[in-house]
Amino acid sequence: MTINEKISVIIPCYNVENFVEKCVNSIINQTYKNLEIIVIDDKSTDNTYEILQNLYKKNENKFILLQNEKNGGLAYTRNRGVKIATGKYIGFIDSDDYVDKNYYKKLVEKMVQDDADFIVNDIQLVDEEGKNIVPVKKACIGEVNKLNIVDNGLAASACNKIIRKDLLEKYPFYEGKINEDIASVLPAVVHSKKVTYTDKVVYNYVQRKGSIQNSEFTEKRYDAFETVRLCLDRIKNEKEFKKYKDAIILHQILEIYIYIIIEIEDEEKRLHLIEKFIEKIDEYNFEIWKISNFRKFIKRHRRNIRWYYFLVSKLLMFRNAKTVNNLISFRKNFKTNLKKLIGKNKENGKYTIQQLVKLAKKQNKLKDEKIKVSVVIPNYNYEKFLIRRIYSVLNQTSKIYEIIILDDCSTDSSIQLIDSICDELKDLIKIKKIYNKENSGSAFSQWAKGIENADGDYIWIAEADDYCNKNMIKVLLKKVEIQRDISIAYVDSAFTDVKGNIFLKTIKPEIDIMKTGHWNSDFIDDGIYEIKNYAFLNNIIANVSSCIIKNDDYSNIYDEIKKYKQSGDWVFYLEVMSRGKIAYVNKAFNYYRVHQTQITSNMKKEKHLKEIIDIYDMISKKYGTNKFQKEQRKKRIKVLEKAWNISKGEVKNV
Repeated sequence: MTINEKISVIIPCYNVENFVEKCVNSIINQTYKNLEIIVIDDKSTDNTYEILQNLYKKNENKFILLQNEKNGGLAYTRNRGVKIATGKYIGFIDSDDYVDKNYYKKLVEKMVQDDADFIVNDIQLVDEEGKNIVPVKKACIGEVNKLNIVDNGLAASACNKIIRKDLLEKYPFYEGKINEDIASVLPAVVHSKKVTYTDKVVYNYVQRKGSIQNSEFTEKRYDAFETVRLCLDRIKNEKEFKKYKDAIILHQILEIYIYIIIEIEDEEKRLHLIEKFIEKIDEYNFEIWKISNFRKFIKRHRRNIRWYYFLVSKLLMFRNAKTVNNLISFRKNFKTNLKKLIGKNKENGKYTIQQLVKLAKKQNKLKDEKIKVSVVIPNYNYEKFLIRRIYSVLNQTSKIYEIIILDDCSTDSSIQLIDSICDELKDLIKIKKIYNKENSGSAFSQWAKGIENADGDYIWIAEADDYCNKNMIKVLLKKVEIQRDISIAYVDSAFTDVKGNIFLKTIKPEIDIMKTGHWNSDFIDDGIYEIKNYAFLNNIIANVSSCIIKNDDYSNIYDEIKKYKQSGDWVFYLEVMSRGKIAYVNKAFNYYRVHQTQITSNMKKEKHLKEIIDIYDMISKKYGTNKFQKEQRKKRIKVLEKAWNISKGEVKNV
């Protein structure tokens, strides 16, 4: 591989009229220019080909456009693309997916750096609107070698790789089958001279209704048994064949059973498919207990489901489909009945108003704190998380002075739920509700209203969808008791997905962008010092739920904050910091929930960058600026411009 090696990118298309233009444009606009782009329509029945023709007219000579004489399927179309490709290396992209503009540039650079002839990268699952669904799926775990690439659920995907053309010619895609890439991609991995991996770019894999992978499960999925058999035939002469065989069977066959079949709700249909699966296993002479890396595979899953996957898989040994089906039904029915028992207002079936009542009674018995903390809970359409949020407030080991729940005209059933909670708790703790008559459209307006209505010494703005450790307020109050002139005290934050599963244990790497190590231990600093040395560059408080703020009159800053759509919280924290000291606790006691539901358009990114530059200007006018600060700001702006793929910003005055 050379730094300017020609890469042929093959894009098979079929009935993707709503996605294909974005896909093709993402390849046309690559910063790596030595690309041969081959777009092949597989006789679509919608407007896909017409869209491609119009796109071709606008981008003449930028890609090759072909159409099959009849619908031949994905494998046929890919094989046709490989035959006409003139590049030594091939990349694939499905016509409903897309990649970043530097995607192939970074892949080639990594291949050249490692002198490799095969590369794989991570996959990000996104929905049809481009919203991230789950954290990035890793394509290689542990040491980068052929076995660890094969021993992965993404191993057979053709799309997140660059592969030598001669290997794809030798091992063509299995035509007429789904899972056609198993018999092509996996032998290519094994027969490559040197493989490498990068986590610097991701392949955006769109999960859409009607796609092959997301369609209803049928026996057609069992094509995987045939493609795996062909795959193993193609590599059976390898001296390390046994090493790869277990990983291939595990990820390409057993995962169908574990991840897909057991999720089918219809018991009769599920039993039939399990019986067919067992028939295929018997034909294949497949024995689960002989899979050497099976236990390692199970350990990759969350603890609460390991036992289930392990038991369901082990039951294959007995070839008893009814036993397997009964176990699956038992677990599903158990979960359903448990949900009914607990009630509908919950998160993960754990939290109820009755539990809040018990905690409120416990809170009532706690000793009053010398420093009173008012809890402000701003809510908008977070009905499903409210009880969990209030549970984490009432569960604090320090006594809470009051709770103020704000609702900004929610369109779900939040208000009814808040009414019920307040009715149950009003005789046990100090609690009140404040409802807007019209939606304010601003989180900062709700912050201001909460602060203005709070009577405590410190205010905890506890966002309705977040939650926290029971000792969070206790550790923060210890800091405040040491230094009574602390204007803001905060803890480290962990990030969770929408279900509450932690996927980022600390926010420190995202905060400490200068890599100072400042947040590796507790501290109490002068607020101005903190601004001049750290907050001059970026917002050092990731989430308002992680801090308590001294109750004061902040009305001078409210109008200024509302000017910002993205960075108003940073402006607010700067004002608070400037009024006293700042304290930090190096423990991730706050859990910030990431919904991954908002698309960040280029326009929003540009506005966000403009806000950052405006804040730099504001800080410079208030506190001055030096050469080091200017250099760090310019460096950060360049990083953001590159990461956000936006034009050069105005950096001369920062």
